[in-house]
Amino acid sequence: MDTFVDSSWYFLRYCSPKEDRSPFDKKAAGYWMSVDQYIGGIEHAVLHLLYARFFTKVIRDLGLFDGAEPFTNLLTQGMVIKDGAKMSKSKATWWTRISFSRDTRRQPPGSSSLFAAPPEPRP
Repeated sequence: MDTFVDSSWYFLRYCSPKEDRSPFDKKAAGYWMSVDQYIGGIEHAVLHLLYARFFTKVIRDLGLFDGAEPFTNLLTQGMVIKDGAKMSKSKATWWTRISFSRDTRRQPPGSSSLFAAPPEPRP
């Protein structure tokens, strides 16, 4: 299955991770949902929200969930532009700015984005 299909209902599974008879427990999902705040990059978050809302409404219409919306708030982080192009981890457009470490616990592209576009405005 496409990753958008998989990521369109995982938040319901988090409500009852030990459920082994169905994808998620309806009562637990009713208690924990909706997610208060979804944060993501502008392009990813918008598509993810579209698919998640569609799946949530289908699951509700099938009687598996009583909620209406998967997320209460959406905060998009915008897009980082460098030299007129979107910066991208997959295209390695910013990896040359940092030195790599053999320590596999570090994520250089992700952490370098904090320097390229800090979450709060600079004074």
